[in-house]
Amino acid sequence: KSSLGENAGRGLFAIDVIPEGYTIALGEQVQSFHLPPSATLVMEIMAETDHKNYTDYDGFLTFFYGYGYAIGHAMGWTQYVVDSGRLLFANHGCDGKDNYGPHYSFTEKTVDVESIPEGLFEEIPPYNPVIERHMRHFICSGRDRTSRIIGVGEEVLTNYLTYAGKNLVDWKYDVLSLRGQCEGDIVGDITGYESK
Repeated sequence: KSSLGENAGRGLFAIDVIPEGYTIALGEQVQSFHLPPSATLVMEIMAETDHKNYTDYDGFLTFFYGYGYAIGHAMGWTQYVVDSGRLLFANHGCDGKDNYGPHYSFTEKTVDVESIPEGLFEEIPPYNPVIERHMRHFICSGRDRTSRIIGVGEEVLTNYLTYAGKNLVDWKYDVLSLRGQCEGDIVGDITGYESK
């Protein structure tokens, strides 16, 4: 169970000392789970229906959006991936306590909800079919590293702001959600779904 409290997710813990600048589970990172935008749209439509055969889609979409993150656009639609390896269980490091992935000078507490910080997200280049076909593998190719030494038994924490919405409406929702989770006022999508 996570060191962040009862309302946090499962957590990922070091079984050995992990040096600074190290990439965790590189071989697992390129095997992400992906649904193309067209399949995601069909799943969302099915989840919104009242038909009894489609009730399982709600759980799947909670898993998909709760653990997944946007990686760019395919045919004009945002596409999402879910890590297939152990990094799936890395929690958000509240108040800048993250130790894996990009580290920023701002946190969920200090960032402006009305303005996305410059440089937080990579610029999406103009449409290029080669990049489009390989974007998922490029994004999941092990560019994240430990920002400091992680000790035995210490939880691996990342900064979920890097997965926040890329438009102002989604950005504000995600930042306020992270603030609430860090303060213990609300739970994340997965914990909320599992406690139904």
